[in-house]
Amino acid sequence: MLDKIIEIISHFWQHLTPFFIVYDYEAALIFRLGKFVRKASRGLNVKIPILDSVIRVRTLKDTIRAVATTSTIDGVMVSCCLYLEYQIVDARDYFFNNGSLLVNLEAITNGILSSAIRTSSYDTSSIEYSLHLRFSEYPWRDRGVVIHSIILEDLYPTHALLINR
Repeated sequence: MLDKIIEIISHFWQHLTPFFIVYDYEAALIFRLGKFVRKASRGLNVKIPILDSVIRVRTLKDTIRAVATTSTIDGVMVSCCLYLEYQIVDARDYFFNNGSLLVNLEAITNGILSSAIRTSSYDTSSIEYSLHLRFSEYPWRDRGVVIHSIILEDLYPTHALLINR
């Protein structure tokens, strides 16, 4: 019970205080009554209490894990695991162009992986080439994201390939 009371007080305090801090590892967007106003700079910032809300986005390198099991062009069932290392470079583009943010990025990554497998023959270099081509065609930069590396693991049998960009 006491935990809930503290949580409610802290939630209201965040809306009532005019100051907030943006750390080096994050970016922040300020919305006034639901409408985007500006990007906040790193350090101490000011907002209008109650009217302004702040949305924070981590800008550190992060990793998405995607797993896909599908058949290749020559009918071989392949189960692959992909690790995508990415970084958010523009919080505004990331927030407005990705819908539900990280959930959407994971869905996009899964879709690209499945598509690359379906259009390849069961050959590690063929899947690697198709995957590299599809990731390079996707407008990541327009969505505020930079891809640092892609690691593709073929789970059956286990092979590991590193595709650096």
